[in-house]
Amino acid sequence: MSNRLLLVLLVVFLVNCSSRQSQQIPNHIQQLDSLTSYPADAQPARDIKLAKDVTYRDTSQVMFGPMIRGVEVDEQGQVYLLDFRQNKIHVFAGNGSFRKSMKVSGRGPGELIMPWQMRATNNQLHLLGYVQQKISVFDAQTLEHIQDVPVGISEKTGTEPSWMSWAQKNQFSYRPITFFVHPDGNYFIFFGDEDVGSGRNLSDRTYEVSLYDLSVQQYVQYDLLSFDWTGQMMAAEVGDGMRFTPDTPYIRSSQFDFANGRLVQGWTDDFLFKFYDEQGNYQRAIYYPFEKVPLIEEKALSHHRLLGVQEAVRNDTLPHSWPAFNSVVMDDQGRLWVSTFTEDPNMYKWLVLESSGKLLAEFNWPARRKLQEVQGGFAYTLERNPQTGLQKVMRYRFEIN
Repeated sequence: MSNRLLLVLLVVFLVNCSSRQSQQIPNHIQQLDSLTSYPADAQPARDIKLAKDVTYRDTSQVMFGPMIRGVEVDEQGQVYLLDFRQNKIHVFAGNGSFRKSMKVSGRGPGELIMPWQMRATNNQLHLLGYVQQKISVFDAQTLEHIQDVPVGISEKTGTEPSWMSWAQKNQFSYRPITFFVHPDGNYFIFFGDEDVGSGRNLSDRTYEVSLYDLSVQQYVQYDLLSFDWTGQMMAAEVGDGMRFTPDTPYIRSSQFDFANGRLVQGWTDDFLFKFYDEQGNYQRAIYYPFEKVPLIEEKALSHHRLLGVQEAVRNDTLPHSWPAFNSVVMDDQGRLWVSTFTEDPNMYKWLVLESSGKLLAEFNWPARRKLQEVQGGFAYTLERNPQTGLQKVMRYRFEIN
């Protein structure tokens, strides 16, 4: 065979490969700057082993309420549980021994109505109150109150974000609903409306991100970032009223995490993750063209026990597939831990990606293990006993070989 013919065949082969790869990537993803795409048949580079290590649960000294809303781990391995129903913070040492509980309900300094979100970093505990729209800051070791930070939008600033009039027009009550703490102490504040009592315009809601400067206690930039909300929320008529069911996995949603000064965000319809710096500037994106798992109605029903909600699922227009992924956690090494769907609705496949996006390891875990934090060689999950309804936090030691 002549060298000229070999060259022609090589060019044809490369063009075909490039064409196939291009066809796998949707246009809205191809257009992203600094995009790194990986093949759908990527194999993990290493193995991972996880072993149960410590359990944080009810003891003779403390009884959890029925809704643990958040789990945080500080730099010393101390574990904080946000007990939403009891309006308390439960604190455990890293070895699982109970240290103390702190009641935070009230309207005074360091007190909150509806403690909504919690972050532990820089030897401080930051607690967001939904009603008062403030963040109360405590010393992580002593739990002594340090200061209250007002994070609602104040008229005294003389400015307001561009989305404010749109939100008011749609009768949304946008307020801080989650936040992340920068290494310098400043905040990313996410505004949204999680009042689903009316079921009004659930699909139109957004996350609006602003930058808050703690040193001057005011916003230095509104309209930083905007993401779709949905909240995986489904409204269903049950009996004589409406029931709003969160955590409906087949509904697409935005997922976030923040670590080491980087924000990662993904819309679950694509296995695509975008990274932003502390100022909200887009940096890069990673993408895998994984094939989605087909959605079967009976398996979607398995996530809901109430007959009224199951009937709503049957009457819903179900997508043809499960989302590309379910949740994402960024660990202290910049790796992404991503849960994806399998044909078994009670089992998730977890992928661990290097900070570059390369597939590092994978493993299967029951869906009831909700991963909260990964740091210091440990993975922390929030789990609920299906028989008793009792919650606990588990720490797993992991090794990646």
